[in-house]
Amino acid sequence: SVLLEENKFVEADNMAYQAMLSAARALIKTEWLDVPADPGVIVSEFRKRFVDKKLFVAKFAGADFAAYLFLRHERGANGADRESARQVVEESQLFIEAAHDCQSRLQKEISGIKV
Repeated sequence: SVLLEENKFVEADNMAYQAMLSAARALIKTEWLDVPADPGVIVSEFRKRFVDKKLFVAKFAGADFAAYLFLRHERGANGADRESARQVVEESQLFIEAAHDCQSRLQKEISGIKV
């Protein structure tokens, strides 16, 4: 991440968190078009609609990728250092890939294609 290279750790951490929220919100919009942009609502609805129902499951890591969003949300915007920001950036990439996989799988199920 350019922000990490520029030693902007708080900004990198926040951008990664926002990216995870956007991916989660996009999934929620498949069921609730007007989902608010409030992070608390997004995290709660994502957990209820996708994690609790076991719809958000990465192929090799179970529901672990969902934990990346939950942990970062619970931690809040407390100051990030180089290592914690790097970790959140990496986790956000995995979370977003898992969200894309979930969306693709759900779309195939709606289309009647065997997954």
